[in-house]
Amino acid sequence: MAFSQEEILSERYSFNFENISFYEAFVELSQKTGYHFSYDANYIDSEKAISFSFRDKKLSEIISTLIGKNDFDLKIVGNQIIISRQIAEYSSQDSIVPEIDIYPFVNIRGEIRDVKTNKEVPFATVSITGESIGTISNEDGRFLFKIPKEYENKTISIASMGYESLKLPVSNLDTTFQIYMLKQDYIPIQEVIIRKKEPISLLRSAVEKIPDNFSTKPALYTTFYRETIKRNREYITHSEAILFIYKAPYTNDYSNDLVKVFKSRKTLNVSRLDTFMLKLKGGIETSLILDIAKNPSNLISEENFQFYKYNLSDIILFDEHPTYVIEFEPKVDEDFSLFKGKIFIDVETLGIRGADFSLSQNKLNKATNTMIVKRSKGVKVKALGANYLVKYREVNGKFSLSHIRFETQFRVRKRDKLFGNDFSTITELAVNNIDTADVKRFKYKEVANIGEIFQDQIHTYDLEFWGHLNYLLPDEPLEDALKQIDTILEK
Repeated sequence: MAFSQEEILSERYSFNFENISFYEAFVELSQKTGYHFSYDANYIDSEKAISFSFRDKKLSEIISTLIGKNDFDLKIVGNQIIISRQIAEYSSQDSIVPEIDIYPFVNIRGEIRDVKTNKEVPFATVSITGESIGTISNEDGRFLFKIPKEYENKTISIASMGYESLKLPVSNLDTTFQIYMLKQDYIPIQEVIIRKKEPISLLRSAVEKIPDNFSTKPALYTTFYRETIKRNREYITHSEAILFIYKAPYTNDYSNDLVKVFKSRKTLNVSRLDTFMLKLKGGIETSLILDIAKNPSNLISEENFQFYKYNLSDIILFDEHPTYVIEFEPKVDEDFSLFKGKIFIDVETLGIRGADFSLSQNKLNKATNTMIVKRSKGVKVKALGANYLVKYREVNGKFSLSHIRFETQFRVRKRDKLFGNDFSTITELAVNNIDTADVKRFKYKEVANIGEIFQDQIHTYDLEFWGHLNYLLPDEPLEDALKQIDTILEK
């Protein structure tokens, strides 16, 4: 039976919630009413255990009792019920945040391809030359760059490792969807020159020069964050947010970084969640740890050099700068070496430009427990793989974090079942802007729990949700899946 927007909040229901989380209660409400609920994770504690019994109560009364507050409004948009505070989330007394969503902007959208092979170029950096504002192309090479009008006389730069950078005046760009071609660029340098440099010496020097190459002052990052979970071949959850990150100086430990959620949403297919019985470690927390320039002890520290074999394999161009490619892999029978991959070091400055690495296959069992917070009883979990990508961008002589992406794969099986299901997660964090003027730490009440930010919001997917904030376009399979999930939820 269908209800109008005015009728649904007055419709009566009976529920018995006994020692379940707020999130689980709203999943039941969603399944019973056909509406899905959106709310601010910082306003409502989704993990709080509740016990209530309702008999023939109006939906509005049920919601009010569950929330236990009276400073909220209910708004119905389409097939979702939005729970929002009556007061502004950030008052004039709050710590400084970027004034976004108020300036006119220009949309530049397109797809980046290799001029020779015509294949898509994924994870390319799209930015304003010499400025901190930018975005990243997705796995299909597609991007949407929302450029404030103040930069319309500037130049846009499209760059990817191993390619010649493409620089075009913003004023000359067509705002319709365009194809942008990049040309592979090689450095004609003889192998003997490459071998003159010892890789561990280069890495040691790169770590020593972090205070010179990275900011020693705090910065405020405006970032786009996204994580998805897929069961076998079906997407079951998709979370996105604009995050403000108080980035402590690169001379300090990562724990000094603070995160505040500005805008967030989540789309989930409730019918596909019944077999997802483990909770992974927080993606945002992992993203901060993967900032290897901030946390060199995790991959490129002096104490780790003894556990890996290193090889200076190549010199490539990145954003027109010669860059060392250092390959590494675990030494045989070393318990403390988990990864293999590549590290990219700027030839001239020895600045860390990025890393592309994965968990070594023979260390997957050891790593499983490090990636899981908890699992349901009677469930066996096996890690199948994990891949990591970290990239930095140089602006005005200083390097800063640009893009982090990591993928994990697990096999989950109940102990009494012969076969299990494969789950995969993809997490991305893209830095869209950096502000270094008058940066202050967030207030305690504003700081997000970086381990569990997105597990308690249910939203439909709306391309207009972000306004003119920069975000990563979903790749085609994900975009199709989001539309299918919305179709399922509407039924």
